[in-house]
Amino acid sequence: MSWERRAVRLLLSLTALLGLAVSLVPPPAGAASYRVLVTVDDEPITEYDVEQRIKLREALGYRPDPGDQRKKVLRNLIDDVVIRMEAKRNKVDISDKQVDESIEKLAKGANTTVEGLREKLKEKGVSLGALKRHVTSTIVLRWLMNKDGQKKTTADAAEIDRRLASISTDPRFKPVLLYQVIQIDLPVEQSAGTMREQLVYARAIEGRQIVERYKGCSTLRQAADGVFNVRINKQIEAMAERLPPEMRKVLEQAGTKRLIGPMPSQDGVRLIAFCGKRTAEAPKPTREMVENLILNEKYSAAMESTVRELRRKSFVDYKDASLQSQ
Repeated sequence: MSWERRAVRLLLSLTALLGLAVSLVPPPAGAASYRVLVTVDDEPITEYDVEQRIKLREALGYRPDPGDQRKKVLRNLIDDVVIRMEAKRNKVDISDKQVDESIEKLAKGANTTVEGLREKLKEKGVSLGALKRHVTSTIVLRWLMNKDGQKKTTADAAEIDRRLASISTDPRFKPVLLYQVIQIDLPVEQSAGTMREQLVYARAIEGRQIVERYKGCSTLRQAADGVFNVRINKQIEAMAERLPPEMRKVLEQAGTKRLIGPMPSQDGVRLIAFCGKRTAEAPKPTREMVENLILNEKYSAAMESTVRELRRKSFVDYKDASLQSQ
């Protein structure tokens, strides 16, 4: 056997051993897995892709949707793939300039710059490619919605009137009675038994001094002046309908010129100041707001219909049946 052949065989053996060694090295702790979860017309979606999309949504400030996050994100990734494939079938070429302009608008909407957005993505461990793929799919979807002169979404006057009437009877828009309350705490040191009883008693005496000097919520700090370690919390507004009837009765009897307490609490001694009541009313939506709401709902429904039709054209193979959406 010539030395050239021996050299080739040695090289192949070393290559095989190196491949085996690499395959035996476990991924670092916390590293994302590249296990394929789904293939969409032979394009794989991995656990890494899902993790990247979840982190991307967090970085962009999206609120988590109710339900299984992984399933929802996987569904979004599947939609992105079928949308991009439809773009290829239609020979739609999205330029880098279009993607960059969309990312710039996205950054502006998040009250930051493109560089600031990149830094945020970096902090979350999100690749710029994950953002660009998502943005590209969004641009293509807009094109799909507008191709072939698709009928423009509209809302007629009667439809707006019906929604306005519905909103006006919605309990969430009815006036709400609010009780304005301030909690005052006189904490005691951690103790037990007789020692705690004595400390609480001493703090209760100091609480009575505050009660005697109190003339209303505006005089609260003045009334507590000179008393050690008094915690005056921020005023809260509690919905009257959610307050227990007995509590409402106590507040009404005390009025706004007299403190409730002192009374023992988990931290020591507590006083309650009733500052008054007010009626809050949610701002009523205008016709323009309602029209935009209806248009957005219709556009979202049309968009979902378009994507659903694209899914039917594609072969989606779930490698893990538990991740399949119902």
